[in-house]
Parts: sequence; C-alpha cells; structure tokens
Amino acid sequence: MDDAAMLAIERGQAELDARAGHLPTIGNEGVKPIRFRFLTFAQLLAQPPTLYTVLRVVPRRGLIVLWGASGSGKTFVALDLAAAVSRGTPWAGHRTRRGTVVYICTEGALQTRAKAYLKHHDLSEDELEGLHILPAGINLLASEEVEILIADLRGLAKRVGGIAVITLDTLNRAIPGGDENSSEDMGRAIAAAKRIEEALDCAVILVHHGGKDAQRGPRGHSSLKAAADAELMVERDGEVRTVKVEKSRDGADGETILTFRLQVVDLGPASEFDPDAEPEDRITSCVVMSVASVPDAGGRRSKPTKLPKETQIYVRALREVLSERGETMTGTSAIPPGTKVVTIDAWRERAYVADPVDLATTDAKQRERDADARLKRFKRAQRALQNTEPAQIGVVNNLVWIY
Repeated sequence: MDDAAMLAIERGQAELDARAGHLPTIGNEGVKPIRFRFLTFAQLLAQPPTLYTVLRVVPRRGLIVLWGASGSGKTFVALDLAAAVSRGTPWAGHRTRRGTVVYICTEGALQTRAKAYLKHHDLSEDELEGLHILPAGINLLASEEVEILIADLRGLAKRVGGIAVITLDTLNRAIPGGDENSSEDMGRAIAAAKRIEEALDCAVILVHHGGKDAQRGPRGHSSLKAAADAELMVERDGEVRTVKVEKSRDGADGETILTFRLQVVDLGPASEFDPDAEPEDRITSCVVMSVASVPDAGGRRSKPTKLPKETQIYVRALREVLSERGETMTGTSAIPPGTKVVTIDAWRERAYVADPVDLATTDAKQRERDADARLKRFKRAQRALQNTEPAQIGVVNNLVWIY
C-alpha cells in the first residue's frame, strides 16, 4: 500500500473516530482510556488461532472483497454464501458457523433471487430468518450516515444476539460521487468498512466489480486489495463459472473452491403480477449450482448426489426424445447456445411409455389413481434431476434440456 493510500485510510479512520466520540490518548494527559494494548511475543503465541465463519474462506472478523466482471454471477455467489451462513450449512464444501447475516443491497432488487433460492432448496421463509436484507443505498463516504447505519446494526445485533456477516453489494454504489480510482476516496471507504467491522465485531464482505484486466484484481485503487483480509474472485468461461481464493489470511491463495453454473428457476407466470403480460410470459431467476466436486479444506472431494434407480427411466426417455425431436437453440439469457431442447410435455409423453398405466383394468377409479401416481413419479424425477448437485437437466418456459 502506498503512502498516499495509507494516509487516506488514517484520515478516514480519524474522521470516523471523531464522529464516534473516540478521544486520542497520546498528547492528552487528562485522558486515561487505553486504546492500544502491546503484547509480548509469548502473549502473541498464546492468542487463539484465527476463527472462521466459513472455514478457511471467510474469517470471523475481517474485510473480504468478493469481485468479478459484470455478468460473472458475483451477486448470486454473495447471496448463496449469505444464505448458507444464515442456515449454518456448508458453502463450497467448507463448514460454516451459523449466524445472522445482513445483506445491504444497493444495486437492484433481491426479491426474485431470494424466491428462487427458497424454491430451489425447498425451504420456507422461516428457514432463512437469519438473513436480513437492507434494500437501500449507503454512502461510505458520509461519516454521519455510516454512524447511523452502525447504530441501527447494533440495535439489530442486540435483538438477534450478534451479527456474523455484513455484505455490501456493491462497493461502487456505496461511494456515490466518489472516485474508486482515487486513493483518498477508496481510503475513506475502506476506513468506513473497517469501522463497521470493528463496531459489530463481524466479517464485512464488499461485492465489487473487476477491471478490464482480471490479472490486476478488483477495479479501482490498489489500496482495496492491500486492505482486504481475504479476496474471492468470480470468473466466467461461457456457462461455467468459478470462485477462486485470490487472497487468504491462512489458506492457500489461488485455490478454486467452487465451480458452478447458474441454474434457472421458474417462479411462475408474469401475468399474475403484470396484467399486460402475455400468458406464456414467465418470471425466472437463477441460483448457484455446483457442476463439479472440488476439494474441501482437507483435500477430500465430495461425491455427487446419487440418483434413485427409477429416475434413470426418465433420463433415458429424455435422451431419446431429444435425439429424435430436439430443437437446437441459438441461445437466450437462460439457455446456452447450441443446446437441444424439447417441451416438458414431449418428455412426459415419452416417459409414460416406460411407465405405463394398466388401461385394461375395468376400474375407472383405479386407472385414475394409477395415472395420478404416474404423474407424481414424473414430477418427483424432474425435481430430482434439477436439484441434484450437479444438476442433470435445465428447465425454463416449459423447455427442458440435458446439461
């Protein structure tokens, strides 16, 4: 970090300290509070090891930068991480410490993405009660606003028993009117983020854009990279995306911890919400779906979910109908170019050939029950193929394809 950046951070911290009521202890003999505690080497070694909220990825306390190019899927990754911590479930093969997460969304709405996450993981709203969304902008360059935010966060922390992670998406929108290439503005933003970290005793994740040259790291002044305790990079190569640890306090730099694609989730017809929508218009969003097992922190690889044997009937039926009647897509926002697709109805008709109902029975009610059971088996297989990791099929707008 250059001298100008360090000076800017110090000035920003001094301004925030003054607003928070901190008093200097040097050069003022009438003030007794101790701000600095010096340790001997023995005392340093006696300190507990680094604790993590996401093992070897997100420290329990610190500044984390999660960045990627536009369209890389970084917000989906940030939301997926936040939801995992709030639920206490593993993320990218790493154990998490369950805790309350605050997601400050300054860029776009998260409603459809949150709905997609719930639907994909078959969760109720109550199962994500530990994830709190602030759908409003925040100006890290305005010290008064930062202190108001901290006061509100402390109020929330008191009610819920503490906050584990605060995610701010995106950094650029959180410095309105500022210049992210300026050492002074970036220094003030970093100081504000550190102030939030210290006040709430938690991890602060800054979601940020990548520059034109990915090799040079996140966009803007280099002081951001220098100040980060951890750095995660989201990259995209076609439809395959990765999360790589570019910087870690104690872990291995350069390790890819997650390979994923964005799985489209159908949230229903738009006509329910938009009277002018066409009947076939649908609301869709995406969720993070792992496409390959990657080593966990111990170097072990997780096994993909094993599908029930009966599901293979439906896979074979889909392969057959795709081979015979599949249409090649030129590419949409949801379906990769060159992908062969068929309608779900065509798939279901072919699957019914392998899973017939006994039409010879004279009992009409029994035929009806058998047909209903067959439909349920088909829908159960469809959900299994969509929701397993890695996913086997993609579905959107009544079209289905095999990955």
